[in-house]
Amino acid sequence: MRADTRRHGHTAIAFCHNILITASTDRTIKLWKADEGRELMLYPWFAPQQTLSDLHCWVNDVAFQLGETGALYVGDERGDISAYKLERAAASRGGGGSQQVTLTRWRRQAKAHSLGIETLRLIIEEQLLITSGYDNAVRLWDAVSGAAIMQVENEHKCRFTAVQWDTSSQELLLGDDLGHVYFYSIATEKCLKCQKLYDDLDGSAASVRDLSIEGSELLVTTSGKVEAYQVVRDVQYS
Repeated sequence: MRADTRRHGHTAIAFCHNILITASTDRTIKLWKADEGRELMLYPWFAPQQTLSDLHCWVNDVAFQLGETGALYVGDERGDISAYKLERAAASRGGGGSQQVTLTRWRRQAKAHSLGIETLRLIIEEQLLITSGYDNAVRLWDAVSGAAIMQVENEHKCRFTAVQWDTSSQELLLGDDLGHVYFYSIATEKCLKCQKLYDDLDGSAASVRDLSIEGSELLVTTSGKVEAYQVVRDVQYS
């Protein structure tokens, strides 16, 4: 994949259906579209379609969806969330029939986190936006209205470093810098389980880097290794 990204050092990137979104250290967001006729190249070429320069700070992460309700969500170093509508319009004559894609400012949620936002996770089927920040908190938002749904403060006073959504169980899974893994119920807004899986043996060894769940199998990624755990639910105690 190639794009003309000179003077546009990336701080965040997202890709979906031949649309590429990049955010940069020059405090801009660029929308790129795959050039028609080059799809079969070993490295498809992306051409810039639009540049947004209305944020005035660094972008830390982006998430977007296409379709009838296409949208781009941006989390920045100030703790703000900016939302843009992603609209498609028929190309002008001579455009080969391809659609033009544009981003327009939708809304801005100032100080969604008291410190910078680190991660955005968009759950399209639930219309749910999950954000984690440097304020040791994770927040859940209605992706359409922007309304706050739930807030989780880390009881161990450290950053949440991994965020995952379990669709089948409707649960929020979190990992943190000290090696804890958490299961939160959205329905009750309570922590169902918190367990410390790793000890801090050599600085960053304990930090949970990523979580992935499929059925009852949980994969936990830390520095240099991935381990699998069996999740047992509805345990009856005598």
